Amino acid sequence: MSALSSQRPAFEASFSASRTATLVQTALVVAIALACMRWLNLWWGLAVVSLMTAFIFHDRKRLPPPLRCMGEGRWECRRHGQWQPITLHLDRLGPWLVELRLDGQRHAIWFDALGEDDFRQLRMALMAHRKAQTSPDNGAVS
Repeated sequence: MSALSSQRPAFEASFSASRTATLVQTALVVAIALACMRWLNLWWGLAVVSLMTAFIFHDRKRLPPPLRCMGEGRWECRRHGQWQPITLHLDRLGPWLVELRLDGQRHAIWFDALGEDDFRQLRMALMAHRKAQTSPDNGAVS
């Protein structure tokens, strides 16, 4: 294998804001606000809506940085215009939602934050990462 081919990423992704995440968060806000209005009063419900809406819009702006898998369990993210090695820890790997930590910072990646093929490739790369991390060769407990 040449040095050039070993530098090519196995997978690379740039994320966008998820409409599904916003919809789920909004539904929760409405449910909590209605409960506050029902059992407390209207002002508590309005306060909850205002505060939680601010959190939702703040969360929409906080996207994971562009991410790429270099193979063999090595991951990089693009920060300040350069690709930098990172520590990736996979917390959840589901069909619609992936939760991971990039250098300790938690991110939830919904299926609509990437294209369909890109999300599938991300899940495959993360499955390989999980398998490599839990294999007996690495000394980790399965």
